[in-house]
Amino acid sequence: MIKDEDLAKNLFPTLSALLADPEKIAAMSEAARGMARPDAAQKIATALRQFERKAAQ
Repeated sequence: MIKDEDLAKNLFPTLSALLADPEKIAAMSEAARGMARPDAAQKIATALRQFERKAAQ
């Protein structure tokens, strides 16, 4: 994570390092897929409907 105040001086070197390392990009991609929740939108919608019903009582 890059802090806002460090963005200008760190963004280019960070991106350059990533672009030069396809294995790291692949590992990051795999990690992101591992965190994916395909049913997240449905779960959120269900929770909001339940909350709305309870609030209306």
